[in-house]
Amino acid sequence: MDTYEGKDLGLTYSPGSSVFKVWAPTAKAVSLVLYDTGGNEDGTSAVSGVWDRGQILQMQPWAQGVWQIKVREDLNGKYYMYRVTSEEGEVQEVADPYATAVS
Repeated sequence: MDTYEGKDLGLTYSPGSSVFKVWAPTAKAVSLVLYDTGGNEDGTSAVSGVWDRGQILQMQPWAQGVWQIKVREDLNGKYYMYRVTSEEGEVQEVADPYATAVS
């Protein structure tokens, strides 16, 4: 299994762009899912009551089991999750394991 010694995993934010990196060496695919709202358990926004399905962006394999994507827009106030597809085809949406806070 690959290892990664870098200290840059998770979200690196700036107003002009944000880079997302996650170490998932056994994943078949990884996507970034951007949400406008934090949502509730039923998937609706606490503010509008509208389902926030999120914007799905395919991440690219980078190095040593790391997947990454650079989003060239200001994501201030957005929420995100990773959608990971296993080799067996199972899909799970997970919080960023490198985040310092989650909603």
